[in-house]
Amino acid sequence: MTIRNAPPEPILVSDQTAAGAILTALRYLITALGGFFVSRGAISDDTLQMILGIVGAVAPNLIGVFLSIRNKRKLITAAEAAPNSVAKVTS
Repeated sequence: MTIRNAPPEPILVSDQTAAGAILTALRYLITALGGFFVSRGAISDDTLQMILGIVGAVAPNLIGVFLSIRNKRKLITAAEAAPNSVAKVTS
C-alpha cells in the first residue's frame, strides 16, 4: 500500500570524488618529487616506495576525517536554519 501524499525519497549524492581526486594528485606529486630525489641520489627507490605506501595508507583516513567534520558543520548550519519543529541543534 502506498501513501499518495508521502514526500519522495531524497536523492543521496556522495562527495567522495573530491577525496579520490585529492589522493590521486597527492600520490602523483609525491611520485614525481620522489623520482627527482631518487635520480639525485638523495633517497633510495625503497625509501620512495615506503613513503608512497605510508601516504597511501594514511591520506584516505585524514581525508575521511576532514570530510566528516565538514559535513557535520554543514548539517549543523542547515539544522540551525530550520524551524525547531523540524530540527534542533543540541550540544
